[in-house]
Amino acid sequence: MVILWPNSDGSVTLSQRSVPGHAQPKLVSSPPSVASLSASSYSNTSNTQLTFSIPSTSTTSQPLIYAYSATNPSSSSPDAIIKIHTSFGTTTLDLSAALSSGQVSTSTGGGSSPSKALIAHVVLGVLSTAFFIPIGALVPRIARGLTGKRWWFATHQAVQGVIGLGMVVAAFVIAVWNFDGGINSSHRLFGALMFIFMLVQSSLGMFVHYIKIARHRFTAESGRGPSNFIHMIFGAVTVCVGFWTTWEGMNSEWPDAVGTKAPIGLKVGYWFWVSILALSYLLGLAFLLPRQLRMERERREGNIRMESFKAKLASIGGA
Repeated sequence: MVILWPNSDGSVTLSQRSVPGHAQPKLVSSPPSVASLSASSYSNTSNTQLTFSIPSTSTTSQPLIYAYSATNPSSSSPDAIIKIHTSFGTTTLDLSAALSSGQVSTSTGGGSSPSKALIAHVVLGVLSTAFFIPIGALVPRIARGLTGKRWWFATHQAVQGVIGLGMVVAAFVIAVWNFDGGINSSHRLFGALMFIFMLVQSSLGMFVHYIKIARHRFTAESGRGPSNFIHMIFGAVTVCVGFWTTWEGMNSEWPDAVGTKAPIGLKVGYWFWVSILALSYLLGLAFLLPRQLRMERERREGNIRMESFKAKLASIGGA
């Protein structure tokens, strides 16, 4: 493919690239047909004209694909990162037909549409970071203050550790596999952090809930060790990283992918939803955590009394 764009100094860059699918095109240093920038190409404040020539062939019917974007690359280098096109289409040039009044026989079509990989990445990323993972964190915070039964653990594990983690991993793999450019934006940076944090958080959860270690001087009265508190605090941090990852995708990546800014209603609705989740968690800390600790203390005291009663019965029986 031949890609052209005007630069701020009035020059025009011509870049020949190749790509196997819907991804960042790679620069081809030795293309089979070398394109040359025409002297008639120019760009100024009132108009832009980009033209090039390429060696002719004996083919009389030339199928073409075209695309354009309103956003220029940030560099004049031929291998600069380019943003996704605003629109695209196809046409066929009939080179055997005579030109008449500047007309060329064509067949056009096409339009702007996000790739399936992009749609899958967005759906998985938003559902995981804005729904399943924060809901998975809310379940134990609320349920443990209402009941002493452990049904919350299976729900927490399934929603956050299976569904949430699985979606984050899938969104990350899709991004790495389909989107070039590396970590070149804040969204990609936070997305990579989210992937790492979820792996660490899930590992901490497995350790806390399935590996029991002996009590030591750092063990709290409730029986919780440092790993329990780290798991809880790191979980809250991970949820916040997820919220910001989605926001950066909406605020900075959306215009490059779609060609327009994200709707203001979508942004307001997103932060309204995040506020509801955050407020629910804070209310759980303020009102349900004290109740949870009181219920746990009463259960421990009841267990101590029961053990003491059993010991007395055993001593009487032995006598």
